[in-house]
Amino acid sequence: MDTRLDRITRFGLDGELLATATLKGTDQAPTIRPIRMAGTSAFLSWMQSLNPLSPQDNTGLKGIIESMSDPLGSRVEHLVRHDLAGNLIDTVTQVPGVATVTSLQGAGTNMSIQIRQVPFSPEPAATASPEGRVAVTAGRSYGFSLHGPDGDLVRIVRLAEVPPVRTDAHVEAWARGSAGGRESPDDAEVEAAMRHYEEMSMPERLPGWNTLLVTDSGETWARRFAIQGAETVRWDVFGAEGSHLGQVRSPATFRIHHIGDGRLTVVSSDDLGVERVEVYEYANGASARSS
Repeated sequence: MDTRLDRITRFGLDGELLATATLKGTDQAPTIRPIRMAGTSAFLSWMQSLNPLSPQDNTGLKGIIESMSDPLGSRVEHLVRHDLAGNLIDTVTQVPGVATVTSLQGAGTNMSIQIRQVPFSPEPAATASPEGRVAVTAGRSYGFSLHGPDGDLVRIVRLAEVPPVRTDAHVEAWARGSAGGRESPDDAEVEAAMRHYEEMSMPERLPGWNTLLVTDSGETWARRFAIQGAETVRWDVFGAEGSHLGQVRSPATFRIHHIGDGRLTVVSSDDLGVERVEVYEYANGASARSS
């Protein structure tokens, strides 16, 4: 998926080019964030219209910034499916988007507008199974909805608990993790960032689930939000019928991409940021690296 051109390109098993298509379906220029294939003939994406200013709207930089900011996450994210020719099939569901703030950086010809996520703002997540089932969460609680291959709602799954309350320690960890990617940021810079964050309207609680996976056997794995620097993350695992089976812990450096045939396919990162594709076997709560 080419996110700059909204173009999907398909290749055969031997690498030969099969087809290229541009995703369509809206009158206004949308922001499209690809997710993955939903079955064998549909492509799942997040889509949000930017709603550019009209001549009657506020003019000048202040008006532009105010129109682009969304500190409450009130804009709607559309979970959509396209066919492989780029045609819009349908909108599976709609959820609130992530809260953002907009600011000016630089001056003159070097001036730029930066859009940043409000710290601890819930972010929607979705995934699809090889059979085309779609799972989606708004990220604001421990709950997700499951949709069938035709887009119809199958069930809603929730846990009877709420995300933890946000603390000053969470804000400091966020500030340190956002300070230019350095392992040991300057304390003064961290304190300045914390003061800046405190001026925002941050959520009182941490986000809920921020990643979903559907396994080949129909289980749904939902990863809980983890603060920057955490060593492990927790996944809640649900059976195909929606029952809570338990939890799995994995290293925070793992990004799990596929679960099937008793194996986890992950992308892992070492201390230098080098990424590797690894496959792990898992059974009865225990795992061992396969290759």
